Amino acid sequence: MTREINPSFMRGEMGVAGPIVPAVRWAALGDECQIVGGGTPSRIEPAYFGGDIPWATPTDVTGMKNGMFLHQTKETITNEGLEKSSAKLLPKGTVLLTSRATIGFTAIADVPMATNQGFANFICGPNVLPEYLAHWLPIQRNNMLQLAGGTTFKEISKGTLKQMCFPVPPLPEQRRIVDILNHAASIRRLRDEARAKAREIIPALFVEGSIRKSY
Repeated sequence: MTREINPSFMRGEMGVAGPIVPAVRWAALGDECQIVGGGTPSRIEPAYFGGDIPWATPTDVTGMKNGMFLHQTKETITNEGLEKSSAKLLPKGTVLLTSRATIGFTAIADVPMATNQGFANFICGPNVLPEYLAHWLPIQRNNMLQLAGGTTFKEISKGTLKQMCFPVPPLPEQRRIVDILNHAASIRRLRDEARAKAREIIPALFVEGSIRKSY
């Protein structure tokens, strides 16, 4: 189901709000993407782990420092582990969203990989750039937390995510948005690196200055 954006829809039952931009099409995530979960092979069976299939857990995503493309994971599984679990082999370009406990962090699979059950994974259709979706989903983190259920830890279901609506501009506009956001992210990384370097250098400068003064 798709809708043209209008003021009444901006604060619908899903609680998703955004700026009113004429001529932007809105669609349910489930209409534009295939959303699949993950799984964990039995830890009792050593033959299920240590294979050639990257197997992502939320810490692989939340620990990313540079960019949004996930190249490798801390753990891997075997073909047997994949077949004997609910894990699924996801194609390159799948958007990985942490959906349990730590909700709302994203990465893009840079190689075919599987994930554990702490993810909702978006295989984008032809109208959606993975990078565009990977930038948009974290913006909705507060909405996701409000919609999440669970007692021991929060989790947002794939069914709920399928109903969430998002803006779907033409592909060239999505690319323009992605380029702007990537540039902004690059500037933030450079700023953070400069601050970290300053924290290292400044104390040493004061120590060196004190030593010279003593002479």
